[in-house]
Amino acid sequence: MNLHGGVFAAYSGRAFLEVGYSHQSGHFNIIFSIIFSFAFRKAQVELQKDALKPGDKVLIVDDLLATGGSLVAAVELIQRTGATPVAAVVVMELTDLHGRKKLEQQSVAVHSLLLF
Repeated sequence: MNLHGGVFAAYSGRAFLEVGYSHQSGHFNIIFSIIFSFAFRKAQVELQKDALKPGDKVLIVDDLLATGGSLVAAVELIQRTGATPVAAVVVMELTDLHGRKKLEQQSVAVHSLLLF
């Protein structure tokens, strides 16, 4: 979803996988996609085929947590592969929009650098 994940991956020596919006993807081997609603419109996110294996543990990194729509969609895509999303790290969280609650309902811990 953004470049912050690449920084985390490089620093930790872990693999980096992008969950991208359909217009950003450009991959022809997409197997998982989901349409979700956010900010009064719909979008589609996609996950590359064979990107994750059952049993993989995934840290989701994004720049913004607002309503939680895109992150919940990412969680659902990750779960479809058999992998487990264990936590989400976001740079900024808009607390009045309650996106954190949606992720916590799916047993995904949320860690935010900035709260507004």
